[in-house]
Amino acid sequence: MELAFEQQRLTSLRRTAHPVLAQDQTQEIIIPDSMPDAARTLICYAEPELQSKTVRAGSLLVTGTLRTSCLYAAEDGSVQLLTAELPFAVKPESPELTEAAQTAATVSVRSADSRLINSRKVLLRVNVLVQADGYEPEEQVQSVLTQAPACLQTKRETYARSVPVELSERAFQMSEELALPDGKPQIDRLVDVRVQPVVTDRNITGGKAVMKGNAELRVTYLDAEGHVQTAQLSAQFSQYCPLQGDYDGGETLGVQLCVTGVQLEPVTDGASQKLLFGAGILAQCVVYAQQEVTALCDAYVTRGTFTPQWQEQTLTMRL
Repeated sequence: MELAFEQQRLTSLRRTAHPVLAQDQTQEIIIPDSMPDAARTLICYAEPELQSKTVRAGSLLVTGTLRTSCLYAAEDGSVQLLTAELPFAVKPESPELTEAAQTAATVSVRSADSRLINSRKVLLRVNVLVQADGYEPEEQVQSVLTQAPACLQTKRETYARSVPVELSERAFQMSEELALPDGKPQIDRLVDVRVQPVVTDRNITGGKAVMKGNAELRVTYLDAEGHVQTAQLSAQFSQYCPLQGDYDGGETLGVQLCVTGVQLEPVTDGASQKLLFGAGILAQCVVYAQQEVTALCDAYVTRGTFTPQWQEQTLTMRL
């Protein structure tokens, strides 16, 4: 008995690697001559900005900048502010990574601290964490039975799986005029600006990954009297990322956002103060599609001899 099979090709992206690495970045800051001697450090801040990610065989090189600031208590009793930019280059390794892989990466700060070396020098230490996923195209061939004879009885199982099928990314800019919440004193000196982009709505429309959300800002600053103040601000965004595939609307979208740059400039006009906010964001979009896989898991004939040859297949999926 001869059976006819049709070859069905299942295309997707396979996550081949998940490199992760945390490392310390340190830098000594000399206090300018125009500022008083330091008695002790008070608090240290650090925010990451992604600049580039380069895939190499067995590793991923991620570079960027850490915006750091340090408040210290001067010997005259005042609170002083030091700022610096620390470049970083983190190279997590994974033997499964190849130069053909596509990656989606995130950068975060695990800790930031400072200590006095002497009254004119401060040591900053920041621990930065890089996590990434590496994807490569995958094609699996499945044999589907067609035109089975009447004497052949079969048992079939159909499995639904969610798999990544496309990774695309796009950098975009945000620009908005903000205001401090009512009752907050005006900004004399900015200490730290933390930007956390959050996606509130996402979908795939007309060959584009469309996303809406907010950039949540936490601002730390010194007022005119030298007191430390904090404020929560929010700016909305609506952006898209072009896709290569042709999708029917049954797909789901995963989005990872990385901050590539932040600007916040206080502008005082009489008694009022405005904040000119700008930010660069890198959107990394992964499209997940539903695929149905039909397996012939048992078969027998009512007459004659039937000797099947079975083959095991492993299918990956997103739970």
